[in-house]
Amino acid sequence: MIDGIEAPGTQCGDTWQEAKDLGCHFDVMASRWYAPECFDQTALEGMLDEQPYVNFTWYEDKEHTRVYPSELVLRGEFDKVYPSGDYHIYHCLYLWRRLHHAVIKNKPVDEDLLEYGHTLHCTRMIMQWMDPSIPRTTISSATSGTPFCRSSRLGLMVDGRVE
Repeated sequence: MIDGIEAPGTQCGDTWQEAKDLGCHFDVMASRWYAPECFDQTALEGMLDEQPYVNFTWYEDKEHTRVYPSELVLRGEFDKVYPSGDYHIYHCLYLWRRLHHAVIKNKPVDEDLLEYGHTLHCTRMIMQWMDPSIPRTTISSATSGTPFCRSSRLGLMVDGRVE
């Protein structure tokens, strides 16, 4: 169900271990495990190629005192980590790239991309980030989540079905 509407699709279990066992792919910029039909390798590689901007340090604690191995984060082998600095901003920008790519390539989308509340959160955060009077510190966390992947493509919802 998405916004009360029955939508066919898949999910990658409830843990990162289940997701790996189900053959799902981890997307470090979304901090999510995706079923193959919802995983966008092109968008992910494009964002990761934006070095040095997407080179983050990951921590086990929100105080950023215990570093968590990056290779484990890149493989999605964590329950919760705390990324350094600008990860939250780049995460939001990346999800917009993925949404745009899904639209122009007619690819399946997941609940994170369809969540308008997340878009509002991201736009407000980026606007505040640009304000020099607001401190540029952020404590964000990333969980190795498994969102619902809507197997139908984007389209108009009419009477509870996609057209």
